[in-house]
Amino acid sequence: MDTGDFVIAIRSLETGEVREISPAPEFGLLNSLDWAPDGLSLIVKGRDQKGRYGIFRVDAQTGRSSILVRQGERETVVFAGTSPDRKKVY
Repeated sequence: MDTGDFVIAIRSLETGEVREISPAPEFGLLNSLDWAPDGLSLIVKGRDQKGRYGIFRVDAQTGRSSILVRQGERETVVFAGTSPDRKKVY
């Protein structure tokens, strides 16, 4: 899927309510996501609309996205996630 029309759905464990956020700037490709250690944002692996591949942070309230690590020309970001203790982002 390469449309830039990604919506992230977040379900409350307490109420079951589902809330949708649209990342902005949008993603042209979204490969993986995980909760960030702060519990307030998501860590996303993908490509933004500017063609930058890397690891991004998406605010879980506003959907605002920002690049954390930009993939270099001779590098490949295979996975983005957090350590089991949720204190480190890989």
